Amino acid sequence: MAPEASNRHAKVQSQLIELLGPRARRAGLLIGGPINIGRPMDFRVPDIGYVRREEDPVWNPTAAIAVEVVSPRDETRGKLGFYHRAGVEEVLIVDPDARTIEWLVRGPDAFGPADRSAILSILATELATAIDWPG
Repeated sequence: MAPEASNRHAKVQSQLIELLGPRARRAGLLIGGPINIGRPMDFRVPDIGYVRREEDPVWNPTAAIAVEVVSPRDETRGKLGFYHRAGVEEVLIVDPDARTIEWLVRGPDAFGPADRSAILSILATELATAIDWPG
């Protein structure tokens, strides 16, 4: 990742932690920075993960919310099938370059788009407006 892309990624990630943290705590969620979802030899690592309870300090079998901040050549979309199989309830995809927020909620067979997080009670448009997008 180029230094400027890495910097944009980090700035957005830190803002998301600040903006979503209070809502996550009110919802009874625990926050982790990058966390391991899955088990050894079969896991994915979102940029931010919110869990309902910590079952192990290293391995989380699932998450309430997985947050992915898009970066060049990243594998965000490729993780969705794994997250669904792992029981993740919502996925938030944030693209600093496009300045977009995409909420995905768990459906029976795959994630589908939503305009808000039911868990955090925040609209995608509200979150997009709150972010100070890096130039």
